[in-house]
Parts: sequence; C-alpha cells; structure tokens
Amino acid sequence: MPSRPDHIPNAGQQRPARVTKDEKQRVRRIRIAALILALGAILVLISLLSYTSRDEANAQMTLRDVMGVIRGDEALRVRFETTNNWAGLLGAVISHWMYTSTIGVWSLCFPVLMLLWSYDLFRFQRITPLITKRSIATLGVGVLVASFVGTLQLMSWFSGIDRIWVGAIGQFISGVSVQFIGTIGSALIFLVATSFAVVYGFDVSPATVAVRSLLLRSRLTEWVRRRNSAKTTDDDATDGTGEQLDFESELEPEEDELKTVAATPLPRITRPVTDASTFLRGAVVRPTAADDGPIELSG
Repeated sequence: MPSRPDHIPNAGQQRPARVTKDEKQRVRRIRIAALILALGAILVLISLLSYTSRDEANAQMTLRDVMGVIRGDEALRVRFETTNNWAGLLGAVISHWMYTSTIGVWSLCFPVLMLLWSYDLFRFQRITPLITKRSIATLGVGVLVASFVGTLQLMSWFSGIDRIWVGAIGQFISGVSVQFIGTIGSALIFLVATSFAVVYGFDVSPATVAVRSLLLRSRLTEWVRRRNSAKTTDDDATDGTGEQLDFESELEPEEDELKTVAATPLPRITRPVTDASTFLRGAVVRPTAADDGPIELSG
C-alpha cells in the first residue's frame, strides 16, 4: 500500500491554520511601527543623556520659532550652531521639556520602556502582560521618587537640589502633599509607597533582598579581611629600613648539609613474606630475627 504524502493529513489530524494575506499585512504594519518606535526611543535617549543647561536658552522655542525653520530664519541658524546636544536643537527641546515639565531625570525610564514596547510589538505584535505590569510599576516609581525628592527640596537642608531632579510633576505632587501632612510625613509616605511599588511591581521578595544584602556584606567583609591580611604580610616582609627580607636565602640549606644527608645510608625495611596458601587462609606470620636478610620469593 503506497504511503500517504506528507501534505495530506491523516484522518482526525487537524490541518494547520493558514496565515491569510490580511494577517501578514497586519503583522508587517505592526513591525514597521515597532521599528519607528525603537528609533524614536533611541533619539529621546540620546537627547536626555546629552542634556546640558547651556542649551536651556536655545530649547525655549515657540510655535512661531518652529515655523521659522521653514523660512530660514537667521536667529534659528545661530541657535543650531550654538546647541551642544547630540541630537541637535530638537534634542535640546525634548530633553529640556522632559527634565523640567515631567518627572525630571527620572524621565529616562520613558525611552527604556519604549524600547521594551517596540520589542514586544515586533516579536509578538502586542505588548505582553509582563511588560505592561513592569511599565506601570516603573512609571509609578518614577513619579514617587520625583515627589520624594521634591519633598526634600522643600526642606531647608536640601534647598539646593536642582529642579531637573524633581520636574514639574514632582514639584506639584510634593507641594500638595506637604500642605496636608507636612514635609516629614510626605517624605515617609513617598518612601514607603516607592518600596511597595518596587516589591509588588517587580515581584521582589523582601526575604530575597535581605539574603542578598547579607551575602554582599559578607563578601565585602571577606574582601576587606583579605586585603588587610595581604597588607600585613607585605609589611612583615620588610625590615625597619624598608628593605625586603630574603627568606629564601635564610631557609636554603648549606651545601655541606646536603652532602651529609646524601651520604647517610637509608635503613633497610623488612617485612614477612608468606606463601600463597598461608596468605589465602588469612594466617599472620610474625617476623623473626632470621627475616632481617633480603626478601626472596620462592617459586
């Protein structure tokens, strides 16, 4: 009986689902959007990393200034030439807006999340629940940390904190919270809320954190002990004048002693020898005075 071709399924076997043309087009469009999102995330990340306060004057642009780019405004050309941001004038505008109008330097989490979203969209054509959970937790931690730093900024001891560490959102939330429960209460609430967000948002176990902290502490202690021990050994290896002591020359034996040891005969080691039958029976033969001679094996 001829065998069934591979492309014909057996009875009861489910046929593989065909990917329609519309489905392929949808996947292609999502992947293109994911690549565009990744490029945008890289541009934003470069802009944020190369931020400098010297570009603050150039970054304050209005819609009229943007339209001047098309008209070839001379003032805008000067701004382009004096911008230090790696992404140019656009990067200076983006970084200035995100650092001052959102959550400050903690807005670095946005391009990182955008890269994770683009990866999920390119591979799975959707954002997975795990990345969704981590994204919400990351944004929450960023807002809470900015609010905590904003609360510290309102204290006289930390009044010198720059605004880019807080952002407009952090300043607003901390200002409202301080009016209700004060600076100390607000700082404690934001600190505890940040801890809860990290533990439950990233599935971090407090016991695991404690164990890893103890392991890190023990490793640091062991490293310090070894370093101090090595330093003590190096100090002991030098005399009072700072010269290195030659331990090998002191421990090296003299030539005459080596000759004496070589000329000393080694003692003769004797042991009883029994025949095969006695050995198999487990009998023990006691050594006698006649066994001091050389060992001979009988055939």
